[in-house]
Amino acid sequence: MYYPRCGACVSEKTAYEKKEGERAFGYTMLSVGAGWFAFAYFIWQLPFFWNSMMYESVWWGLLAILLTYIAIIPFFSGLLAIFLSSSEKSGAHKEQIWVGLSLLLPSIEWLYLWMLCLPDAWGLYPYDAWWKFLIAIPLLAWATPGAIASVYMILGPGPQPPIELGSRYLEKGMKGDDVREMQALLNQHGASIGVDGSFGSQTEDALKQFQSDSELKVDGVVGKKTLAALRIDLPQSEPTLEIEPANPQPYTQFTVSFAGSSGDSHAWIGIFSLGASNGEHHGRWFYVGGSQSPGEAITEGTLTFSEGQPTGDYEVRLFGDNGLERLLISHAFTVTEPEPEPEPAQTEEPIPAKVEEPESPPSNDLKAVAKDLQTAAFSSDRKKIIEGLGDTPQSLDITIERVDRTTGIGLPDELRRGMTIYGKNTDGSELEIRMPNSMNDELKKLGKGDSLSCDAVAVSWNSMRKLIQMNWKG
Repeated sequence: MYYPRCGACVSEKTAYEKKEGERAFGYTMLSVGAGWFAFAYFIWQLPFFWNSMMYESVWWGLLAILLTYIAIIPFFSGLLAIFLSSSEKSGAHKEQIWVGLSLLLPSIEWLYLWMLCLPDAWGLYPYDAWWKFLIAIPLLAWATPGAIASVYMILGPGPQPPIELGSRYLEKGMKGDDVREMQALLNQHGASIGVDGSFGSQTEDALKQFQSDSELKVDGVVGKKTLAALRIDLPQSEPTLEIEPANPQPYTQFTVSFAGSSGDSHAWIGIFSLGASNGEHHGRWFYVGGSQSPGEAITEGTLTFSEGQPTGDYEVRLFGDNGLERLLISHAFTVTEPEPEPEPAQTEEPIPAKVEEPESPPSNDLKAVAKDLQTAAFSSDRKKIIEGLGDTPQSLDITIERVDRTTGIGLPDELRRGMTIYGKNTDGSELEIRMPNSMNDELKKLGKGDSLSCDAVAVSWNSMRKLIQMNWKG
């Protein structure tokens, strides 16, 4: 049979070959199963066990059911395989049927044990009095769920396929994979909500805020226009990780700074021995929200590992979701003992010469400040440099590189849901300035190459992007 080399035809060929394989397996099991049943019937003497169950003791029934199942399962597996090969059931549905068939024997044995064998031992069987039937009712409720579930898996409908985002309107109270995907998109647009697939009040509030910011109808419903706006690609930074200090000492606290996470509240960071598998974190991990319970769905931040690690080579790894497969980035580091200080020489102490302390760069020389921040060895040094600038606003003339939505934790109310300006000052320093939400309409009109004059106060150093973070000051 000839199959043209195209994607759809190759897929059709694969499905055809799979069905042919199922059908061949079925006919093989039919022929083998018929011989196997004849062997079991005459060599094992199956009628003996059933007669013993009927006329000697009900306990023989456990063995009779087991041997009968073993005797007939190859033949009926063949019949089932032939039937499934000609059906249009999905792969997941077929797998469900086979699992149900495999669970049928233990569920029948369990039912027989509780309804016949044990009641016989307790003097309840046969059920020839009304009070015995009263006792049998709770026993039946206890013994039958497994058998009912097995039969339902074989004869019932298959699992529902995942619901694709856009196949239905989404509103409060709905659940599904499409809701989970929508929540992740909202987080990419600056929200901080849990990605759990449940459309609750928090998701509705975030959606309405997005609709308002995007100048859409604010109704809390994901329709075609809202979905199109959510799917607009935002500028995504590459995932980054940084250890502070770069080579921690044994059992001392260190921090992990990250950026470019997936926007999923279940994204997490773990510490691994170098070369270990993704499951071997030994409890040394946190969600990006800062605990071992899902928190805020942030894309950048800092985690502190207060207990430290023993001497050795390690990796810190950032994962995009709650699993072990979606590894976004890893970063190797080494925990080492500090170098021993040399013994001081036994000489007369010289009179120390007066050393002139280097002058700090003037507060308005932000390019020099950025250079000092970049070369500082520790975060405490960078904090002192920022504090040295004081609370005096800096007058800035910015050439804009881009304008993004502001994200972050602990921002003043006037800066929350505002816009962030990325650009260069006239002195050449690269800055990130968080602007008030009252200026959103004006700032949305600005783009690359436009100019902006404002006053701002330095608040921190963005070690990932190598620029000074500042807050607008009116």
